[in-house]
Amino acid sequence: MSNTTNTIPTPTFTTTPIATLLTINLTFKQSLMQWSFPIQFGTPPQSLNIPIDTTYNLLWVVSEFCMSPFGDACKNSTNFFNTSLSNTISGSYQEFTIRYINGSEIEAIWASDTITMNNQIFVKMLFGLPKNIKGNDSISIPDTTTGLIGLMPYQNNQIVGLALSSNSEDVGNGGSVTFGGIDSGYIIGNNESNIVYQPLPQLSPTNEQFMFNVTNIYMNDMPINISGLFWLNSEIQTIQLDDDSAGIVVNRIPGGNYSSGGAIIDCNFTLSFDISFEIANQKWRLPLNTMIKDVINGTSQCESIITGGANSGFWIFGSAFIKSFYMVFDQSHSRFGIATRSDIDYGPLPQAIIAVQLPWFLTVQYQFNATCLKITDQLDRSQVFSIDNIDPNGFFHLSDIYLAQEGFTYSIDFYYDLLNNTDICTNELHLVYTPSLKADVTTGLWEIGLNYYSTSIRLQVLNGVECFVLLVVYGQTVFYEMIHILFPSDAVKDGYIDVPISFIYLGGKYTFVAFDNADFDSDKCIGNVIVSKSSLYPNVTVNPWTINFN
Repeated sequence: MSNTTNTIPTPTFTTTPIATLLTINLTFKQSLMQWSFPIQFGTPPQSLNIPIDTTYNLLWVVSEFCMSPFGDACKNSTNFFNTSLSNTISGSYQEFTIRYINGSEIEAIWASDTITMNNQIFVKMLFGLPKNIKGNDSISIPDTTTGLIGLMPYQNNQIVGLALSSNSEDVGNGGSVTFGGIDSGYIIGNNESNIVYQPLPQLSPTNEQFMFNVTNIYMNDMPINISGLFWLNSEIQTIQLDDDSAGIVVNRIPGGNYSSGGAIIDCNFTLSFDISFEIANQKWRLPLNTMIKDVINGTSQCESIITGGANSGFWIFGSAFIKSFYMVFDQSHSRFGIATRSDIDYGPLPQAIIAVQLPWFLTVQYQFNATCLKITDQLDRSQVFSIDNIDPNGFFHLSDIYLAQEGFTYSIDFYYDLLNNTDICTNELHLVYTPSLKADVTTGLWEIGLNYYSTSIRLQVLNGVECFVLLVVYGQTVFYEMIHILFPSDAVKDGYIDVPISFIYLGGKYTFVAFDNADFDSDKCIGNVIVSKSSLYPNVTVNPWTINFN
């Protein structure tokens, strides 16, 4: 009953969200396609298992108001919240209507009461109480449904993280929902930076739909130029496209055939096949084990999880998609986040060869003589390389046995010399390093240029200054660089000169000394010191890095 299409007016109730992170384990019920957890309503508390609803924001619960003589939405429910037994319920019982895509409508009323979730108490929580269903006399709320809890931010930090699992129907083994934060343990690399966000419309605290945009679909890493808007519905299993799009996609799957709403594929299609949906400018690959819905008895054919039927202008992505990723609903920043999960096998992930452009002093002065490069991934796993050759553009190509993996982040440290020619870099000779960088595997070659970890400089030129000396000390080492920066007077613009070469790196400590004279024949500063700035650590997040001497 979650295919709503309208905005509901919200009455004015006050509730005090709590600040404590609230992570709740979910229980999966295969026969109902529901992920639920117990919620206690009223005082004294009445406990009901309420399913998660991924479509909209509304919390509603079945009560005596949906049964005769008050209403007819529930027919004969035996599992409901009895409002007459709660001494803390309040509200004017203002009516509202929930309209569904199938044409039916639920008439409901607002109420407010004390609610407890996972031992955390919410006072005067707002929720709906269904009464009547209109538009289709054959539809009613089944006795197996006690309510629905949408992804409304029930805490001060208006973020909801969701990880669904259908591996077990044991209590509490159906994944988790986190109100007020993110459970990074589900995210690949245990790293929140692997969440990719896209704008999410600002929702009211009722039941506007969460709508998202697929900008393309890729099959075996090739775009098929199909796009569309979709909404999430965990109550169905399939991924429903419009019939035309479903025909194009299914017919390209090995053994695939789409006809008259039926999608059939080969049960034994190759493990090298993959299908991905482009969301927020990134491809999200479906795990291969989600592609099959059911086996057709006595054949090698299977029903496809991707099918058609969504011809109302919006696609519907069911649990096969939702449980394949970690999802974040950040309503405070009006954005939706998605991340690959650490507990799911997506098959062989895209990878890329890594090429690193070396700091200029390694290529010019030391000429990569016995220089050590250490690369470390987000799981703190390191690999050491001896830099023994570079290409004409100053890039060192790491061995093909070490590849960047999609969704991972890496940092790189440069050292001078190895320790006794072993595979350990000499810590005492640490030079520069990069920040944590997210791998780009889209082309198969990830080139980490100087722009990833260095910047240029802009120097303030005071009256009488004709030349600068830049002294760099790297880390705690004895290695340093002394660079003389000479410039003609017409290079000064608005009291500054720009030095466009990117030779400012993380790990260096920089001292700038301004002189009153320059010898252009020897390319050196001479004369007297006018001003200096000592022991500065760079800011490579801005370009250029501006040095003021006032």
